[in-house]
Amino acid sequence: VDTANLANKATQDMKDVYQMVADTLFEDFASADFANRKRSVAVNQQQHKLGPYNPRVPEQRFGDMRLSYSKVYSAFGQSVLDTQQSLREDIRAYELAGLMVKAFFGLIGSDGAMARRAGDQERDIFMREQMAMSERAFTEFPDFKKGTVDVTAFQEFALTDQLLMDKDQRSLLERVESKVQIEIDRIMAAYDVKLWREKVAELLPHLERDAIREAGATAETSEDRIKRHTAELLARLKTASRDKLYALLDDRKQGGLEFVLSLLEQIKARLQQRDLGHAERNGKRYRDIRDALRTRQVEESLNNLSQAANKLFGKDAQAREVMAHLKRDIADYLRFHLLAVAAGQSIEVMRALSTWLGEPLSTDEAGQAVWTGIAGEFQEGRRCVQAMLGAVDQRIDQLRADARQEHATYIKLASDVLPDPVRLTGDISAWSEEVLLEFGGSSKLFPQLGDERLRASLLLKLFRRAQTQLTVEQLAGEEPVDPLLERLSAMSPQERQRVFNEWIKSAMPWINARFSAEFTPRADQFKCFIGVGDVNAWRRMEAEIRVAVPSGLFHGDQVSIVNTGIGG
Repeated sequence: VDTANLANKATQDMKDVYQMVADTLFEDFASADFANRKRSVAVNQQQHKLGPYNPRVPEQRFGDMRLSYSKVYSAFGQSVLDTQQSLREDIRAYELAGLMVKAFFGLIGSDGAMARRAGDQERDIFMREQMAMSERAFTEFPDFKKGTVDVTAFQEFALTDQLLMDKDQRSLLERVESKVQIEIDRIMAAYDVKLWREKVAELLPHLERDAIREAGATAETSEDRIKRHTAELLARLKTASRDKLYALLDDRKQGGLEFVLSLLEQIKARLQQRDLGHAERNGKRYRDIRDALRTRQVEESLNNLSQAANKLFGKDAQAREVMAHLKRDIADYLRFHLLAVAAGQSIEVMRALSTWLGEPLSTDEAGQAVWTGIAGEFQEGRRCVQAMLGAVDQRIDQLRADARQEHATYIKLASDVLPDPVRLTGDISAWSEEVLLEFGGSSKLFPQLGDERLRASLLLKLFRRAQTQLTVEQLAGEEPVDPLLERLSAMSPQERQRVFNEWIKSAMPWINARFSAEFTPRADQFKCFIGVGDVNAWRRMEAEIRVAVPSGLFHGDQVSIVNTGIGG
């Protein structure tokens, strides 16, 4: 590879020539005219490659001997006169793509402001609607003698109520109370008053076995149902919470990634610092009431029943009254046992949800906590999003480095006035959403962001969309002007001629050869194409460009101005 061309333009760096070849091979124009003209010339130039070239040799020394060389060799050169408009537009498009990523995943607001973080109200709404953590006052206490047990109202979670709900949406508490009612009524109808206490004493262990789990028992009890409901409810709550978290991730106005992560932290903190302790206190209250009912109220009512049955007068009416109290006491005793079990299971659900939300393991390089669970899943997603933004920054840095680069076939005429920085608007946020929804939205896309190829594909689509939208914005404004033509027109004729001379000189074929000896190509063996954004607009510069052609090799008539569709 030669490092000088026919016009004696030379470089000390071989990479300059490689860069020229790369620009020639990989140029991307909006019009096919330039490529078509090059192809047609390649065909026409074949006529100059037919037959060999036979230089003369001294006849006195070599007689009839001939030297023969192939003429299939071609050489080319290319030079770029650039305002760097395209490069600057690519930088702006990547900057806009980065803003789209941030807006879509909620790292910034849709208006470009800082992302929202969840507050106490949003946390409480989420826990109430997705985790069955709404609260109500519990006031359904039995009638106790004053000082027997604490009967002040307390707040209970909907979670406990849901654990007590059977598949037919009937409460297990209702079932227990109904069974006690039926069995007590049966005893009262079938036996003499004197036998009521004996029969109730026989009934009580059966009712307890139906409700309370005993070691070695095989039949399913109400307590077993509550524990089975625990696993089913936990699965439903996880699914509902996960779906809602991803819906919040997709909510550009009220949610986003930072919002979701801050929400998870607050939910976790509330569970640990408040709700678990609250549920444990509730469970103790239920157990205290249950034990008081079993050891005092039920035994007292049984004793009262014995006394009523042995009276001489009015024993039937008094026994029935005692049986009514006993019925209520037994039902309350079993009811509060199930409430205590449900409260204990609600604690298990809360702990399982807390573990599922995640646990902090360590801190990363930035000093942020590294989580397990779904919080870790969202954190990993944020890391992947940041990796995508890092790729954007890296590409922008590469383009800016290209903008600073100088080489022998590249002449820079960039303006010192930089374009306005891109800003995120509501429309841009909507465009990013359209692109990202092609990938299935956050719930499908987010877990896959660890795939570098998917991130690259996503980023390319966003970049293309940003390019399109920036072009639309430009067309919506003033009539587009070729910045290169505008810059050249502002120069003096002498300065412009100096630029054209250097430009054409740099574009001469890059072979270090002299044609002043035996072989001199004809002028029509040279072809020169000038690729511009608008051929008609450049006609006024055509004469000056032709004059800049180096003398002695080819004429200005061999210069053609061809459309590329790209200004600047």
